[in-house]
Amino acid sequence: HGFLSTRTPAGANLLPGSRQCVRLAPLPEFRVEVPPGVSPGSELKFARKNGTEISVAVPQSATPGSFFDVLPLALMVQVPKSAMPGDLVVFSAEVNFGSGTVTSWYRAQVPPGFHEEEYFPARIPEPEYAAL
Repeated sequence: HGFLSTRTPAGANLLPGSRQCVRLAPLPEFRVEVPPGVSPGSELKFARKNGTEISVAVPQSATPGSFFDVLPLALMVQVPKSAMPGDLVVFSAEVNFGSGTVTSWYRAQVPPGFHEEEYFPARIPEPEYAAL
């Protein structure tokens, strides 16, 4: 891919030319506590605020009482050159929804504070047929 432009993590004490590891991912959608009697690999089901039921696998490192994060379905999208916060960007993606792979075009608004060549998380909406 080449060079990336990212934001410096808050409180980072960076020196010119130093190397850093930066996670490119959206913020978690849920933080889930593993219920008693549930083992790694088990499936947990719950509903989003909009009523859509989702299921997630309990990570191998999780134990009852521990927490794990559930990330939203999203892609990291690079802000195109000359795009500004508030602009709409269009991108295509191949996404596996469990019921099959779908290649579609999506659009997302460049969030405030993001500038050309930086990356931002763009949520991928569920296909309409996923609720059927």
